[in-house]
Amino acid sequence: MKKPIKSTLFSLLFSFAAVLCAALPTSSFAVGNNCQAILSGGAWDAPATWTGCGGIFPDFTDSATLPAGMTGPVTVNGQFPVAYLNFIDGGVLRGIGGGAKITSGAGYASNTNWLSPTTVISLDNVEVDMAPGSNLHIFTSGLGVSLINGAKLTVQGTVLQNSTIDLAAGTEIVVSSGGTLTMNSNILGAAAGGSLMTIAATGLVTNDMTPMTNVSIINNGIYDCVTSDCVMNFGAANTFTIYAGAKLKGNGSLNHIAAGTLTLDGGEVSIASISAPTVNNIGATLRPSAGLFVMPETMNITGDYVAGAASTIHVNIYPSGADKIFITGTAMLDGALHRYFSGAQPGNGTVHDVIEAASITLSGFPTSQPTGVDGGQW
Repeated sequence: MKKPIKSTLFSLLFSFAAVLCAALPTSSFAVGNNCQAILSGGAWDAPATWTGCGGIFPDFTDSATLPAGMTGPVTVNGQFPVAYLNFIDGGVLRGIGGGAKITSGAGYASNTNWLSPTTVISLDNVEVDMAPGSNLHIFTSGLGVSLINGAKLTVQGTVLQNSTIDLAAGTEIVVSSGGTLTMNSNILGAAAGGSLMTIAATGLVTNDMTPMTNVSIINNGIYDCVTSDCVMNFGAANTFTIYAGAKLKGNGSLNHIAAGTLTLDGGEVSIASISAPTVNNIGATLRPSAGLFVMPETMNITGDYVAGAASTIHVNIYPSGADKIFITGTAMLDGALHRYFSGAQPGNGTVHDVIEAASITLSGFPTSQPTGVDGGQW
């Protein structure tokens, strides 16, 4: 008689546990199972479209992969943290509403890989947030990554990019404190219309490919270093080019750390410090303005400076003095000198030094400004 009683008791306990489990709310995310999920097509927010995780979403411990040849955009609704996100043969990461965001899983040593041998990878109206300690690797064959429709790439961890990044109007790359964006291929291009790249305190944008030429082009947009901790380094034989419409600004430094030329093709440069063997200003406006609101302001150029006929130097004149550019090497000056008065205008004959260099050669560059609507000669 005892065996049936024990068997009945066990059956009752097992049935009660099953009912209790069924009554508890279940999560649609895989928790802690380190599964390998593959998206079979359709929306990311439909668990049935993922295989490999038992019909539930992959989470921050899992790997999520977009297979080669998948048709249609991938859509994201809300937060979606993953540890390993692989884009194979391109893909569109598309947000379907406000707040769409891919996170790398804060607190995890996460890795996200975009593998695109043939097509452009697109971020469409979605934010990708690489958390501290995480890594985003972008591997393409020259076609690159495109940010469109308000997309945003936030770098708190590390992003390694070996091809182009194109920013459409209204899109943004933010390198937060401690984040690193490493560009070891050719182009960072921003369209006109408010595209923005912001580098926060201790944020770092670097280029570690050596040797490589015509690397890292800024075309329109704003390249903004917030503090002096912001450094942009470019390696041996690299050419850093800024085109018309671009702005390179802030209290950071641009370092061209080996033989090569820093080319300022156009746009506006108002960064605190530039270091390069040669700074070749073809058509840019050089403005001593590090954003510190210290008047007058300065710009330091370590190396030689060559200014072409289409280049401009912009300085502000204050009652206490004038903005100034310090050049450690030689200066060959052509182009225009624009000055703007801030406060009381100096009288005729007032002299301000605005450029200091080891030696200066003039070729069409003005040494004084005539009396006019702006005020006196200086």
